[in-house]
Amino acid sequence: MKKFLVSLLMFIIWWSSPVEAQITLNATDFPQIGDQFKVANDTTSMLLPGSSGENQVWDFRSLVIQDSFFTTVLDPIQTPFADSFPTANQSTLNINGTDTSYSFLLLTQERLVQLGFATSLSPGDSTGTDPQPDNGPIKIDRQVLIAQFPTTFGSTFQDTSEIALSITDDGGTLILRLSIIRSSTIDAWGTVQLPQGDFDALREQIITTTIDSIFIDLGIPDEEPIFFGGNLSIDTAYSFLAKESKGLLIQFSPKFISDQDTTSTSPFMISYALVEEVETGEAPVADFLFAVGESTGMIDFTDQSANEPTNWSWNFGDGMGTSTDQNPSYTYQTSGDFSVCLTASNEFGSNETCQTVSIVLTDLKGLPVGTSFRLSSNPFGDHLVVQLTNWNQQPATLRIFNINGQEMFQSTLRDQLEIDAGQWAAGTYIYQLSDQGQVLKTGRILRQ
Repeated sequence: MKKFLVSLLMFIIWWSSPVEAQITLNATDFPQIGDQFKVANDTTSMLLPGSSGENQVWDFRSLVIQDSFFTTVLDPIQTPFADSFPTANQSTLNINGTDTSYSFLLLTQERLVQLGFATSLSPGDSTGTDPQPDNGPIKIDRQVLIAQFPTTFGSTFQDTSEIALSITDDGGTLILRLSIIRSSTIDAWGTVQLPQGDFDALREQIITTTIDSIFIDLGIPDEEPIFFGGNLSIDTAYSFLAKESKGLLIQFSPKFISDQDTTSTSPFMISYALVEEVETGEAPVADFLFAVGESTGMIDFTDQSANEPTNWSWNFGDGMGTSTDQNPSYTYQTSGDFSVCLTASNEFGSNETCQTVSIVLTDLKGLPVGTSFRLSSNPFGDHLVVQLTNWNQQPATLRIFNINGQEMFQSTLRDQLEIDAGQWAAGTYIYQLSDQGQVLKTGRILRQ
């Protein structure tokens, strides 16, 4: 049971150690709700934590991944134990194989305090013969100071906490009390070399003094629990803290080695963050060209942005037209000067540029006297019927564009025409009726 409890405590210490990379750290530098971390373990490495002091280089590139676990920072209300820690504003979910545990913390501008942790593991023995397999979850209150802000190289603090755990069966109650003194010193800075790269880091030395006392309460009225035994242990762990890992980069934890274990090659179990490689690049520099049509109001825009944008946002400046295409076309309905703006973006940022586009539309010739142009309905549905009456000249030309200037339909028209619009998206469209290049009539129609 003691080994189980200390193992859970090491999970909490692992992720919640202060972040430092030759910088001053505040609360905003620590993991926030929604962050997720993957941690690898190497229990057979012969590596040691190296020396203290300034400007050190620690070469840990020989580490391998024997197994791994995930830690996710949650809002406490997302956990099944929120009611047990009402003052917590952060919780971590630790998943290691089929085992899960939660830690509960209070993060303020001045400090990070661990309030306790809980696990859904049953407190049975390792053989699976627990006489009470339905004891339920283990919840432990342990208020301990993890960090004070601001934190810098040379920072030190000490904190004392106590854990009390009791297990009851038909024979009585077994009580385990742990008094824990945790002394932390940032004793070195330098460069940590891992398989995935080099990191500027601080080293934290953590000396943990544990005094455990075991009592048995036989349930006899007016009798104090019987002292069964105790033990004093002092363990030293080392944490390397880097900004890229948003906390702990690598942890050297003391192994729990039994007298019968003759295979251990190092006194430490090593855990380290699998920091993903960060891609570097530059935000786009937005730019574009445009070509004005012959008095029709249609403009073709061509993206010329540098640094490989992946998204485009156009505003055509008339209060109506926008587009997310890379190279859109757009038809203006009135003459004037319009400020067209393009915002180009990628994963590294965005940039905007604007240019003035001058539109001069030819005056409409208009329909001859006695000639009319009608739409069956506006708004229209899957079918649009247009009718040109009393037209005695060469067939006119009907063109229909979407709001971004893309031509959706073109045909000659002498009297009546039915257009299949079943594949058109709902929205505004623009029609243009012309005769031998001269515009007779334009207007807006709406697809339901």
